[in-house]
Amino acid sequence: MTVENLLIKFNESMKIEGLSSTTIQSYLSDIKKYFVDNEITKSQIKIGFSEDSIINYFEDLMFKQDSNNNMMYKKTYLNKKFSSISKFLLYLTDQKIISSNFLEKYDRKILFGPLNNNNKKMKYLDQKILFKFTDSLVKHFDDNRPNLYEVKKSIMILILIFTGLRVSELINIKVESIDLGSLVIKDIKRKGGNISDIVPIDREFLQGYLNEYLSILNSQNTDSVWLFPIKNGNKTSSQLFYNYIIDLSQKALGFKVHPHMIRHSFATALLSNGASTAEVRDMLGHKTILSTERYEHINKIKRKYNLIKGFYSEKNNVI
Repeated sequence: MTVENLLIKFNESMKIEGLSSTTIQSYLSDIKKYFVDNEITKSQIKIGFSEDSIINYFEDLMFKQDSNNNMMYKKTYLNKKFSSISKFLLYLTDQKIISSNFLEKYDRKILFGPLNNNNKKMKYLDQKILFKFTDSLVKHFDDNRPNLYEVKKSIMILILIFTGLRVSELINIKVESIDLGSLVIKDIKRKGGNISDIVPIDREFLQGYLNEYLSILNSQNTDSVWLFPIKNGNKTSSQLFYNYIIDLSQKALGFKVHPHMIRHSFATALLSNGASTAEVRDMLGHKTILSTERYEHINKIKRKYNLIKGFYSEKNNVI
């Protein structure tokens, strides 16, 4: 069945349900756009509508900015699109094309916000806040060793801070992908799941904590292939990780930090230290240079902020 025929059948199923023509057209418009934006063919439907692919899609939409660095999409728009994709997943489940509609019980409040007044307009964390949050994560790690499932929370966020990964890329890391000898994380599955990448491990800061985490993980004999397992051996879900970062940031900073704010902070730090948008594109795993143009706002604050230069040495003095 072609994509066109699949959408025709989806349209017919909604008519049988008795949905209004306006609602049907809204659902179809959102789904067609999702197919186009993600270049999904009929052979890629399972991958294109997997949890990782869909959450990646919304993560990118949430912080997509216009030429004036304003957020392009409101929460109401994202919620509508979320509902459309959930409706389509239900249809795919009924047709046995996929096994289940994971969005049906997904807590969209964790994904979309709302943010409180303290960080309503905050797009990234400045140096002082980044220091404070990192300190709190290190303390949480130190205070909870050797409790695997507590130190896991800290190390996951620290890796996010020092690599700029997407959440779906983070939770899909396997133990065998960590190469501390070469200081790299291998086989990072980039957006769409068809591209594998390598990201560096910071020698001055992240290496030591990641090495200790691996020791704790090995001592637990979990027999899980995942770097960040839950107690049944499965990988940590994106929704569970959102709970981690919201909880720990709320306690440390007094407001909720979203994973994409960390990603913006990473990109901002790279550019403030002289990286080109092409280099940032490669680090963030963006498909085209256009995806990184929104970070050019850093040119306006280079003289005021120096987010990462000296970051590691200052942190080492603190720890």
